[in-house]
Amino acid sequence: MQIDVPIDECAGHWLFTKQLLPALFAATDASPTREKARVVTVSSSANYFATEIDFEAIGDGPKRRKINAWGLYNRSKLVGALDNFFILILMLTN
Repeated sequence: MQIDVPIDECAGHWLFTKQLLPALFAATDASPTREKARVVTVSSSANYFATEIDFEAIGDGPKRRKINAWGLYNRSKLVGALDNFFILILMLTN
């Protein structure tokens, strides 16, 4: 089964997956074949163009306004890719 859920906020991916993990683990336990549940996140390759994450530019302010739209987009994709890493750590430590 595939469900497409549009979540645009960077933290939304992480929070959505974190909330979903207990149900995924329960489904794995209940499966007669013990098939593993998985989360697949699809993104663009724009994260390769981001050179840094400037935490001072996350909120609206003078520093953020100096970054062009493509720079912001690239950084948002980098954060999304890093979310996958943190989700993996969360799953391995659960």
